[in-house]
Amino acid sequence: MHDEDCAIGLRVKNPDGESWECYGDKRALDRVAAENLRRCVTAVQSSAGEIYTAYSTGGAPSPSNYVAWRMAPTLESARSTSQALAKLFTFDSERRRDIERRRAWEFTTEWWFWSTALKCKTSGYWNYPIVLSGVRTAIQWSSISAVSPKAWSIRAFYQMPGGAIVQSAHFDGRWTHAHGQPIVNAVPFTPLASVSWKDGKEVSGSPHFRRMT
Repeated sequence: MHDEDCAIGLRVKNPDGESWECYGDKRALDRVAAENLRRCVTAVQSSAGEIYTAYSTGGAPSPSNYVAWRMAPTLESARSTSQALAKLFTFDSERRRDIERRRAWEFTTEWWFWSTALKCKTSGYWNYPIVLSGVRTAIQWSSISAVSPKAWSIRAFYQMPGGAIVQSAHFDGRWTHAHGQPIVNAVPFTPLASVSWKDGKEVSGSPHFRRMT
């Protein structure tokens, strides 16, 4: 649940009514979390300013008047059922009925810790990058092409249901989706090829070769 909230994000609101997408610390420096990072820095700076003021004047505001509390997201907004991501567990000892359907707000009390932990581990849905739509799978019986442009680096190209050719990249022991959008849409079961050049600085792979850096 922590990893889902961290990676996918929650739509939150502060007491002043301002709303934004909130992400966890593992995504603090990601572009998608730029607004969240800005708000975090502002809140910390405000708290530092209050500490200095308390030191300088010998007085301090009551905890209920801390500026940072006006900037921080409320628990109610984070727990809202209007979230795109359905919570994995509830305070009523419920679990998301189908843990792989992250948009489905359907819960069950008939679950066990060991089987839930095992399914999370083996499903692949909690391997980074964690996304709302779940695991990106290749269309069955389609072609897969891969190239290793340099040491400890792999680029794999494959076709998803619907025809999109996408790329996954492996850098220093971690798989990521190097491109959020399809490289190209192709007829299902199209042959794939990939190539790298300039000592691995440029890699290309698709039915119609296309340069990617």
